[in-house]
This record gives sequence, C-alpha cells and structure tokens, in this order.
Amino acid sequence: MTSNSIPRDPVELAYYGEFIPGHSPEEARRKLTVALAIPPDQVDAVFSGRRVVLKKSVPASEADRFLAKLESIGILARSEAERPQAASTAPATPENSPRSDLAPALALTEEPPKTSPGAPAEEVACPKCGTRQPKRNLCSNCSTDMPRYAAAQKTIKAEERETKLAALRSTTQPQGPGREVPDADYALEGASLLGTDFGGRIGRIAYLVGGFILSGLLIFGLVASLKSGFWLLLLPLLFGALFVSLRLTVLRCHDLNWSGWWSLLMLIPYAGSLFNLVLLFVPGTRGSNDFGRPSHPPGMPALGISVLVIALAGLLAAPQISRLEPMLASYGIDGARPAGEPLAALEHYDPRSNTVVMYSLTTCGYCAAKRREFDELGIRYTELFIDADQSARSQLDMRLEQANFARQTYGTPIVDVNGILLPNNPPIEDIARHLRGRSS
Repeated sequence: MTSNSIPRDPVELAYYGEFIPGHSPEEARRKLTVALAIPPDQVDAVFSGRRVVLKKSVPASEADRFLAKLESIGILARSEAERPQAASTAPATPENSPRSDLAPALALTEEPPKTSPGAPAEEVACPKCGTRQPKRNLCSNCSTDMPRYAAAQKTIKAEERETKLAALRSTTQPQGPGREVPDADYALEGASLLGTDFGGRIGRIAYLVGGFILSGLLIFGLVASLKSGFWLLLLPLLFGALFVSLRLTVLRCHDLNWSGWWSLLMLIPYAGSLFNLVLLFVPGTRGSNDFGRPSHPPGMPALGISVLVIALAGLLAAPQISRLEPMLASYGIDGARPAGEPLAALEHYDPRSNTVVMYSLTTCGYCAAKRREFDELGIRYTELFIDADQSARSQLDMRLEQANFARQTYGTPIVDVNGILLPNNPPIEDIARHLRGRSS
C-alpha cells in the first residue's frame, strides 16, 4: 500500500487517476464509478489525471483503512494535508442510491489544475501503449510507470548495441596466438562508396572495389560516345568520374590518418600512379584515428561484382578499338603510322581513275576523322550527309540493298570505293586495296 506519512490533523484523500499495477484499469474504473455513484458526465473528470479529492477531513487514524479499500479495487489514492478550496464539485447522488460500504464515507471534489489562463496542459505519451495524457508517472490506460519504462527501454537498446559490437568484434578481429588484436571496432555506419560527403575512411578493399566500378562505368560511357558519335556525352561523365575518384582517394588517405589534401597528388603525371600504388597496398591505421573508426570492408560479393563490371566493360569496348585506331592515327597518336605518311599502296594512286564516296553523319566523330585522313593522304572523295540529305540516304539504302546489306545495321562512315561498299569506318589499308593506280 502506498501512502504518505499520516499527519495528526485530518487529511483528505486525493486521486491523480493512477491505478495499482496488476489490476485492470477498466475494471478498477468501473468499480470506483459504482462505489461512488459517479454521474456519467463526471466520470472522465475523475480519471483525467488531475488532482481529485475523494474525501475531505478524514481522521488520520482512518485514512489507511480507506486507502486499503481503494487499493483492493485497483485505485491508487494518497492521503494529503487538507488544502483550502474555493468550491466543491461533488456529484449529486440520490440519498437512497445503493452503494458499497466505502461509498457513504467518500465525497467527490475536484481541484482545478494550477495552470495559467490560456496555457495548454502539458501532455505525455505512454512509451508502452502510446496513450496521450496529462503529464504524470503512471499511465492512465495501462498503469505503466512511464519514466521507469522509458529508462528501461533505453537501457535495453544500449545493451543490444553492445551485443552487436561484441558480435562484430568476434568476427572481425584476428584470432590465434601471436596475432595482435585491433584496439577498436569497425564503425557501425562507415563511409559509403556511393556517398557525396568527404567524412570517414575506407580500406584498401573498398578502394579497389570503387576503382573497378568507376573504371567500368567510364568504359561504358566511352563506348556509348563512340557508337553514337556524340562526344558531349563524355563531359558530364568525366566530371562525375573526377569527383568520385577524388572522394575515394580522400577517404583512403583518411584511413592512413593523412589529410585529404594528399589526394591532389593523383593529378600529377607519374607521381599520381605511384601514389595510387601506395593507397592500394599500404594498410590503414588500426583502430580509431583522427578521422574515426575504420569502415567494415566490402565482402566477396561486392568484390566479385566490381570485377564483373570491369570485365564486361572490357568485352564491350574490344570491338570498338579497331574503329578507334583510324581516328587516333589521323591525329598521329597510335605511333604505327605518323599522320600524313603515305601508304605504299597509295604511291601509284590516280585521283582521275578512282571514285570515292563517303556517306557520313553531321554529328559523327569517326566521319570527321576519316575526312582529315583523306585530306592528308590526298585522296579525293565526295561526302554525302545522310542525316541532312534525304536523296543521299535513299541512294545509300539502294546501294546497301544491292550489296545485300539491307537487313543489317552498319556504323558510319560508309565508304564506296569504285562501286565497292566498305561499311563501319573501314581502315585506310582496306580502302587502298580497292583504289586503282595510274593508267598506262
């Protein structure tokens, strides 16, 4: 039984809407309503959580008996020193209404809450059942001690977190005699490979996985640009790749407890390659450093996916290399034949004896490269733009159909050398084999 120290002077029994744990709040509410014959319009006021005086001027020697009777039905009341009250709001009950032996000794009065005019009553939500109610300790719905329940839940969550850390420690720390155990756990929320922030750190495996995925995406973008001839597609791709590469390098520097500014070494030729090898092979600091705890390394599935991405990108790019070589050769990049150096097959080339027609697109990079190559080698040609000239497109369709190419798709430029169609940006060596020499 819960009660305050009993003074010698008469006391009053106050109720704050609380129930005894283990009793049904609904049943206790019903019994008290019946015992006091509380009118229906005043039931909610009694159980509102505000201070309600059940009986005034109770002798101190009898207070415990009344409190015990209330506790037997599940009601937690308190004996308190009498307070002066302006008015009573006792419910009107008929003189001859049936009551329990407790009812004749009780009178119901309600003390209004001491709040400033217009100020809303402070409310709390029960952490167990969610019932919103005026601020109090015991929930008016489920009788839970709300502050203690909230503290217990907080303790349970802290214990669960410690359990997860212990499990993570047991799976990530090296075991066995003679092996040093790291002095810190992995961060539960480490740096992500797909983020935009520069905080945190990543290890060597994560750096390698990120590099593989980034390289694969760059190759896919390059192939798409080569196929479409739309070179502007590479600009946003290159800027995005530069940002991601810089971020991965900064996070890897953090793993070594280095400032992220060291990542600028990647922009220096040769030095950047050596610095990349350092980041790939030098292990990071053990445990926590100035940039936090280490991130959990990616698993084998992530590493396998990254390898698959770069392998597929390489397979997709392989057929495009042969198409890229003539373009690079026209700029003197490949080193196999300097730009402008004539082929042996062109030594006896006679422009008057040859007809060369090149079908191009106005947006085709290969076509522009082939055009420069023809000009440097002195090959005379007629260029028709099939995306701007409908008659040229019709002429090409007819030529393709005559050569049984109508059902297939071919890339530009398509070169017609003396009536022989050579699709898919043919190399200059193939074109030279169909050119005629000087007539004798």
